Amino acid sequence: MHKRVHYLIATDGAVQNLTRRVRQALKRNVDIVDVAWVKECQEKEKRVDVANYLRNDLAESLLAEKEKEKKGKGANKKTDEGEGSDVPGEDNAGWSAPIQLDCCCVCHENGDDNCPWCINCNLTLARKANQCFPVK
Repeated sequence: MHKRVHYLIATDGAVQNLTRRVRQALKRNVDIVDVAWVKECQEKEKRVDVANYLRNDLAESLLAEKEKEKKGKGANKKTDEGEGSDVPGEDNAGWSAPIQLDCCCVCHENGDDNCPWCINCNLTLARKANQCFPVK
């Protein structure tokens, strides 16, 4: 996504799953258009009005719903885990200092401590030793 993009052509699945590009299009106010628009333009051999194929409203409502769920889960974590938990909230509150990573594996984002590629990396070892998120 860059400033010269006018439309993001997306499948229904991409909109439903709020892919990275769909979220970027929303952030940059780029119109999200269903793939069916391209098919109809091809069938009619001319550019058809895009208004009936816009999916921005659907994507925005799904994103708002997802953010609402995140906030709800963040509130439950605080009450379920109690005061002084070593797990930060959904908004990354609680991080006191940056942590130097040994690798760029996605397991660090999803919290997988059993990743076969980085069992011995510093971040995984620190997380296992509960040193990753200091308690205040």
